[in-house]
Amino acid sequence: MIGSCHVCKTAFPSAMLLKAHYEAKHPKEPIPPEVVEAYQAALDKKAAAAAKKDTPAPAAAPAKKKKSKKDELSALDEAMAGMSTGKGKKK
Repeated sequence: MIGSCHVCKTAFPSAMLLKAHYEAKHPKEPIPPEVVEAYQAALDKKAAAAAKKDTPAPAAAPAKKKKSKKDELSALDEAMAGMSTGKGKKK
């Protein structure tokens, strides 16, 4: 609970609701400075979260092309053909 109204003693869970209560139910009463400070802090926190959300994420590395099974089989066939003719890699 953030606090309560000093006029009617109603408790409020957030500074935003408490400030809105003062403005709606007790418009002639001054809003306590601690409520105004807590309200401003809540607005700042909300703005920071929105700014963070709007910040683009770092670019992801490009995806590597995955070899298809056909490519792998072709490479294997070529290697096998080279081995049978003696044209394979020399050690």
